[in-house]
Amino acid sequence: MTGFRKCALAAVCAIATVAAAQAQGTAPATTSVLRFGLTYASPTGDQTFTDPFDYEYTSEFDSALGASVSYEYRFSPRLGVEAGVSYVSSDLDLSVGDALTGETFATGSDSISMMPLTIGLNIYLAGGDPWSFYVAPELAYITYGNSDVTLSDEIGELATAEIELESEFTWGVKVGFDWAFNPSWALTARAEYIDAKAEVDDIFFDDGDGGFDVPEFNGQKLNVKPILVTVGLAYRF
Repeated sequence: MTGFRKCALAAVCAIATVAAAQAQGTAPATTSVLRFGLTYASPTGDQTFTDPFDYEYTSEFDSALGASVSYEYRFSPRLGVEAGVSYVSSDLDLSVGDALTGETFATGSDSISMMPLTIGLNIYLAGGDPWSFYVAPELAYITYGNSDVTLSDEIGELATAEIELESEFTWGVKVGFDWAFNPSWALTARAEYIDAKAEVDDIFFDDGDGGFDVPEFNGQKLNVKPILVTVGLAYRF
């Protein structure tokens, strides 16, 4: 994670904590919350790998829009359990170059989907209706789609990298708030970090002449590690 993004995430947490400490209100009478909204995913990591032949492979995920939905059961005024799912389809950029000279001789990009399933403990800070602020540690199970990245140089296509990523269990943390504008509905927003490693399960380069594997690539981590920012509505019942 870059220093700027670390500072931004820390600032969001600090602002929410200070605002919650100053907020006044009453705890909502509802025990269930259904949240849904648009999600902006900003990956914070990338990966560079050099094979035994001094070919250097660099991968990076682009930022993308997606969607999220979650359900929370509040079993006390200050605690709730929330389970959710997000879906984002991002572009995976791949480049191949010479590790000794630094020259890049092939690049390509293709979309790849990421679907985190999360469950966390929402801890509500001081405040209540109309404002509710919370932080939450969470566990996540992430599945990925496959990606076929066509690598090209200045002349034309060279090969297609067929990439499969392993599903994984990992951890995350989020901070969010709801603003109730009537007894049943609220505006909701949250920022969430998920420590997604995106480990390569298999990669095959199809060059139109039988193709070839790069076994050393298997097990490499692409380190997507996204920050997910979601804005939407919450239905309370």
